[in-house]
Amino acid sequence: MNQALGILLHAIGGFAAGSFYIAFKKVKNWSWESYWLVNGLFAWVIMPWIIAYFTVPKLMSILQEAPPQSLFWTFFFGICWGVGNLTFGLSLRYLGLSLGMAMVLGLTTAFGTLVPPIFMGEFDALIGSVSGQFILAGIFVCLIGIVFTGWAGVSKENEQSAEDKKKYIKDFNFKKGLIVAVFSGVMSACFAFAMQAGAPIADLSIEHGTTELWKNSAVLVVIMSGGFITNAGLCVFMNIKNHSLSDYINVKGASLSTNYLFCAIAGITGFMEFMFYGMGTTKMGKNDFVSFSIHLAFVIVFSTMWGLITHEWKGSSKRTMKLIFIGILILMLSTVVMGFGNYLAGMINSGQSRAEAMKVSAEALKPMVAAGQEAGVAVLIEPHVHSLLESPAVTQELLHAVPGLKLVLDPSHYTALGYRQEEIEVLAGEAGHVHLRQAKQGYLQTRMESGTINFPGFFGALRDAGYDGWLSIEFEDQDNINTLAEDVLSETVKMRDCFRSWSSSVG
Repeated sequence: MNQALGILLHAIGGFAAGSFYIAFKKVKNWSWESYWLVNGLFAWVIMPWIIAYFTVPKLMSILQEAPPQSLFWTFFFGICWGVGNLTFGLSLRYLGLSLGMAMVLGLTTAFGTLVPPIFMGEFDALIGSVSGQFILAGIFVCLIGIVFTGWAGVSKENEQSAEDKKKYIKDFNFKKGLIVAVFSGVMSACFAFAMQAGAPIADLSIEHGTTELWKNSAVLVVIMSGGFITNAGLCVFMNIKNHSLSDYINVKGASLSTNYLFCAIAGITGFMEFMFYGMGTTKMGKNDFVSFSIHLAFVIVFSTMWGLITHEWKGSSKRTMKLIFIGILILMLSTVVMGFGNYLAGMINSGQSRAEAMKVSAEALKPMVAAGQEAGVAVLIEPHVHSLLESPAVTQELLHAVPGLKLVLDPSHYTALGYRQEEIEVLAGEAGHVHLRQAKQGYLQTRMESGTINFPGFFGALRDAGYDGWLSIEFEDQDNINTLAEDVLSETVKMRDCFRSWSSSVG
């Protein structure tokens, strides 16, 4: 359920991001840099501080106590993201809402989603787990959807008359927009890096009484401050260069108050993107980096919707419209795939990366194992579906970090997540106890004849590894990955007879 709520929060944030630029259509006779700066004042200064003030107890104390390194990198990546955000606004100016969003967010998705786990040293573990493979598949699907929306945009560019382009996108310039979009896409990914760098600030917020849902509010204050400095500096420079400073106190042929009002609406709506993004990441589990792809997929869907409503696609052929709708459907599918992959990844403590969780687990288990050895008692852990030890490879990593630690080995957990039996049997030598029940991919418990575990082969692997302990038959009766019991008594007899048959055949 947490992942579903996370996806919903990202959808709301995506709607805000795809909608904020619409308010600018009501701003009259102001230079771009003028309305972008006023929008930024609300989006990057006023709103972050207001929301943080009401949701984060002891906000100033948290910022004062936060690790200097975390504050520096969060602020630095905020500045870099500000460059991307500034050029993002220019790309929308030159390409329009739908085409500009698709091109910028394509690169942002790739960089912002994949770089954090690579930088944190978690990419190998990611590709080695079924949940990670689903997530990567979802990212790939997302990129395919972006290709289709971008393809539709290029097709629209070729089909529309120059008059239509200028009518609905008054500063339309495809070549200039393409250059700006590429640069913006790379730099905008720094927002994901800033969120990663701000994790210690979020953890400190929790320690001071902030709820899990709002823990990123203090982080956003730092990120947005960096972004505002970049945007404000360049906008003021452009004001001076273009002689548009007078926009803020005077406007010819339009209402000054109306311009400020709609810039404020744009800024407040724009901040809602980041607020709901920050909330959404708290519900996405240990692979919260996937939030970036899910969020951006929704941004593209809603920005394209507004592009259609505001007639940016007027004059396009049926082929072009088919491309854009296919792109939207693929993007929506990608959020489902990534969300399911994140669901498979299971639980982790708030604010922890996979590597941090592994380190904490190892440090906690070492003294337990040492105490057990002194008392002549073996300390065992059971790798469980939807836990840190979601794959045989990750399980081996923890065993290597904690010498003497043994397993309660239950192959059904790995089988349900899609791991092959030969991948599971490498853990036979680490078993201190064994649980038995039949399973198959997607099902943690099945009838003996329906499952995919070759138990005679599994018994042989245990024997070859020197295991001579107990074999326990374990059944569940709950709706957890399809574990509703059928006939437990009959299945117990089948498992007993299977072991007896194997045992007699090997002597």
